[in-house]
Amino acid sequence: MQEDHTFEVTTEFGKYFGEADQHPKLGALQASLIEEGAINLEKMKTDRYFYEELNGARQAAYEYGIYGAQWIEEKFGINLGDFQAVALQWMPITNDEPFETLDLFNKYREEKQKEYAAIFASEQGGNLADDMEF
Repeated sequence: MQEDHTFEVTTEFGKYFGEADQHPKLGALQASLIEEGAINLEKMKTDRYFYEELNGARQAAYEYGIYGAQWIEEKFGINLGDFQAVALQWMPITNDEPFETLDLFNKYREEKQKEYAAIFASEQGGNLADDMEF
């Protein structure tokens, strides 16, 4: 897929990945979710702001050396596969959104990413260069 500069393979893969629950054999497979995880997963599917918040939190975690996918699973009970399936759900909607709406979601995600970054920095005793003066 990394050599597919036309994104045809990636698009096709995404289509099938997003339809896995409709497959005769794969559709019956269900990840074991705790009750809170199932609630959060459903909220992620229906609440775009919640999805963007978790997207920002995951990215902030990665920036602080934390495995973001694992952190999301531990804190919210949503595994990486389910998270990515929801991301694919939002993708076609995103492509059809007016620019103003996308800008709003991007700003919200960035705001949440900063909030979570501050939490991770605090947990780690600050940022690496906090004590440097220029």
